[in-house]
Amino acid sequence: MSRFEPTSHKDAGGGQNDVICYVGMTGWTTGPHLHYEFRASNQSRDPLSVVVPTVISLVSPELQRFRSVAADIINGLISARTSSC
Repeated sequence: MSRFEPTSHKDAGGGQNDVICYVGMTGWTTGPHLHYEFRASNQSRDPLSVVVPTVISLVSPELQRFRSVAADIINGLISARTSSC
């Protein structure tokens, strides 16, 4: 790794396609590389040994209710933010 993305910071997490850092050659390396580490409960873990929870998709009525509740919460947050500015 040659440097961090200026907008990334510790414990910020990341999503798919987010740039976290840039790969480069430093020290005595013979080619570009990046150290990848998977941590769970603040301990290094082998990513192939971690049991990932199964995701169950919401069915149509549940999904519609979720979207409605989420929209209400988001609108409330937007209202609170704009009224406090």
